[in-house]
Amino acid sequence: MTMGTVDTTARHLRLLTETIAAVSSSLDLQEVLELVASKVAGALGTDACFVYLYDEPANELVLRATHGSRVDEMTRTPRMRPGEGITGAAAAERAPVMISAQAHLDPRFKLFANLPEDEYESILAVPILARDKLEGALNVRTREPRAFTGDEVELLVAIASQVAQTIEHAKLYAAALGPGFLLAGLYIAYTLIRSYLNPSIGPAVPPEERATSMAMLVREVVVGVLPLALLISCTLGSILGGLATPTEAASVGASGAMVLGFAYRRLTFRGIKQAAISTLITSSMVLFLAVASNVFGAVFARLGSATWITEGMLALPLPPPVMLIVVVVLIFLLGWPFEWPAIVLVFLPIFYPVMEALRPALGVALGVPPDFVMIWFGALVAVTLQTAFLSPPVAMSAYYLRQVVKDWSLATIYKGMFEFMLLQCIAIALIIVFPAITTMLPEQLRKEARETQVEQVDDSMNRLEEDPLKGLRR
Repeated sequence: MTMGTVDTTARHLRLLTETIAAVSSSLDLQEVLELVASKVAGALGTDACFVYLYDEPANELVLRATHGSRVDEMTRTPRMRPGEGITGAAAAERAPVMISAQAHLDPRFKLFANLPEDEYESILAVPILARDKLEGALNVRTREPRAFTGDEVELLVAIASQVAQTIEHAKLYAAALGPGFLLAGLYIAYTLIRSYLNPSIGPAVPPEERATSMAMLVREVVVGVLPLALLISCTLGSILGGLATPTEAASVGASGAMVLGFAYRRLTFRGIKQAAISTLITSSMVLFLAVASNVFGAVFARLGSATWITEGMLALPLPPPVMLIVVVVLIFLLGWPFEWPAIVLVFLPIFYPVMEALRPALGVALGVPPDFVMIWFGALVAVTLQTAFLSPPVAMSAYYLRQVVKDWSLATIYKGMFEFMLLQCIAIALIIVFPAITTMLPEQLRKEARETQVEQVDDSMNRLEEDPLKGLRR
């Protein structure tokens, strides 16, 4: 291996690392796409990079981010169907497409108004895929002829995979807000109603412990509430604000916790040692589950067991909604003996093909757009997995609470948690009966994006359907 090869590999690895950090540092999808386009073009030394997202209901690829030209300055947002143009061909074929010279003379080339694509000699386009589902396409271009190497093609495919994960994460975050507020509302309403009906279970603060002056009240807030609120805000706010990746935000939270421990005079070597060991145990458990689940999944799939289970469940004479309830009940029951990482990494991949096969029928039965069915199912699974925190015998939240309040027995804790498990079951039923709780926000975001694109339409020259080779065919 030559020094030049080592430098190229290091540069590619750095680009992939920076891309992963970029897609993890913000929940703003548009910001992530623009950042990826800029970094890819700069690192590969190309003159332009275009990122398209797939609009499944319209069956179109829509240009969302560029480096080398600005989408917001165009009179029309470029759109194409899979199979149209070189980038559309990569999307339709689910495989990279490379033209090393005279790309504008390729039969698949498509000319767009306001996009000087005929200035570029070479183009490399790759599809953006999430579990073989088309999410968009990504391409890079140069004004001089260039044959991209195999390593560069693989690098762009890896980056496209990271972008696909970001798109899925953005949809899941948007879909999770409705169920999150629903659960919070159920918990608050139940607690208030129970306390009102039976004041003894929610007694007022004893008179001797109440704040007798404004100064005392302010002191209680500043000392007891504000530091913890500030720690949470710094940890989550750094992610939401795009200032840090989740890993970096975790270090911010750990550092803040140590500062608070020192301020409260609770920071001891024994405490630090115990926290480090607990962190090591939890991290090792999750990583071991991840490795073991990949091995299990590979063997499981190789033996054909996953296909057998999928075909067996689909062969059952059950309507799609009933099959959905069966899957949810199985996940609910698995939450009793297993923690959520085991369910997500080992069991959920078995159920995923079943739900994917039922996606069109479930969309019709529940009134959910087909491209949102799996997003809705992901949010439903997340709510169902909340039972893993409350269901014995492996209810980790019960053990956490037992460590805080040592006077309470596990039986007492389980008894109190059971009531909230019923609330979670009510939330699950509401999400199934009223899917709009989950899909309303994602649909609204897509609607706003479409309205913005419609406002930009101005194709008075009718160039979009113009044959780019008409001047050469004589």
